[in-house]
Amino acid sequence: MALFTDGPISTILDLQNYESGVLAVASTAGIDLTGKMRLAQDELSSEILLFLLRRSPFPEGQRAQRRARGVEDVVVTGALKQWHVHKTLELVYRDVYNSQVNDRYVGKWQEYEQLSQISSDTYFQVGVGIVANPLPKPSSVLLSTVAGDGAAANYYVLATWVNGTGQESSPSDMGQISIADGAQLMIALAEPPAAASGWNAYLGETPTAVFLQNESLIAVNSNWTLTGSLAQGRQPGKGQQPTWFLVDHRVIERG
Repeated sequence: MALFTDGPISTILDLQNYESGVLAVASTAGIDLTGKMRLAQDELSSEILLFLLRRSPFPEGQRAQRRARGVEDVVVTGALKQWHVHKTLELVYRDVYNSQVNDRYVGKWQEYEQLSQISSDTYFQVGVGIVANPLPKPSSVLLSTVAGDGAAANYYVLATWVNGTGQESSPSDMGQISIADGAQLMIALAEPPAAASGWNAYLGETPTAVFLQNESLIAVNSNWTLTGSLAQGRQPGKGQQPTWFLVDHRVIERG
């Protein structure tokens, strides 16, 4: 699962799955859906942090650490994603109604306001998923070439950070590079997180079929170079699973 701070929780397609006409409404009203999703995520971040400060079973001395950490160790669960979609649609239709003062939209605004509250309650009842050693997804993959005996090819590349217990981050955004004859692909990652023990490289010739290339973990701050043909390892996962869930004043362990 992705971390809350890895990027947008939801996509415009997620909004359309709940409200098929939202693109047309946003276009007519001049609303930036991406901006509304970002605003909704900011509001959720504040509410989750407040919950963690109030409900986490930590002494006061550790609350400062939670304030500094924010929500960077919070995992995006299905319940959280649903809340984000409802909150975004609430903000969209509230904006449409207030900008056009059109009663046809007040019902939608109120509907998603209610759904947002319901999904918020559900989320906190299910629990805030926390990961013990969070690994943010790599910000990007750095692609270059070195002289070698490689053949011309087009490659798609993903990478993940790995911590000491073997957990992987969410994959990076996909990189793409064309290699000429007589060159070899070299991949690097910058800004390793404190919890990272190394990283994995995933590579393929199509964006939907990228596979693990390294047999052993690539060391932090080390490059990886493709030599020979592509390996057919496993495909990347979706990130870390919660280590525990915080529900009201109780901590529920996984498993």
